[in-house]
Amino acid sequence: MFRHTRYVSKRAARYLFQSVEVVIRNIESIRIGSYPTNTTILEGMPFDASDLTVIADCGNGETFEAAGYTLSGYDTSVPGEQAVTVTYGGKTAQFNITVTPKSLTGIELTHTPDKLIYYQGDTLDITGMVITAVYNNNTSQFVDNDNLDVSELSDSVGEQTVTVTYGVPSAFTTLLAVCGLFSQSPNHRLNCCVYVTFSNLGLTSNPCSRILCI
Repeated sequence: MFRHTRYVSKRAARYLFQSVEVVIRNIESIRIGSYPTNTTILEGMPFDASDLTVIADCGNGETFEAAGYTLSGYDTSVPGEQAVTVTYGGKTAQFNITVTPKSLTGIELTHTPDKLIYYQGDTLDITGMVITAVYNNNTSQFVDNDNLDVSELSDSVGEQTVTVTYGVPSAFTTLLAVCGLFSQSPNHRLNCCVYVTFSNLGLTSNPCSRILCI
């Protein structure tokens, strides 16, 4: 503690001074007063430490709740147990949080393949198809088609359904309809229309349909 004298006012060559005591606290250590309510965070989600309290110990029996501390040392994009470092007044304390891996909740058919009309014996071509993986942390990402399990076309004539599977369990499946295999004859390409339906199972995209004519 030290005493500091400061100038307050001046009037008619008369000066008034006031003494102010400034207390400097020597912090010896800090500790966690109360931990955040939620120390288990889903991968990719923010860590809310708003209810964390930090207590500073001055070593003479005096303690106070610290404000303006900083948090460091954690990354919620990396699953696993992590140590969070609290820093205040040059002193540090730590506590642990657990980042749990995000999980797949479903897939969506974002864009249908470029080719939807086939003839008997053709091989399925998924060029242009875009599948989006949806996760439980409100994030999504496109899936490389090389990582998809796609069913093949049969030799049957008529509308067929192709099943696209990504991830485990296999319930995470999107169905899309492929236009019927009409005939081996190219002449039958003229004025041939089919009602094609695209749908997703249990996901956010709404089913849609259109008429394809060849």
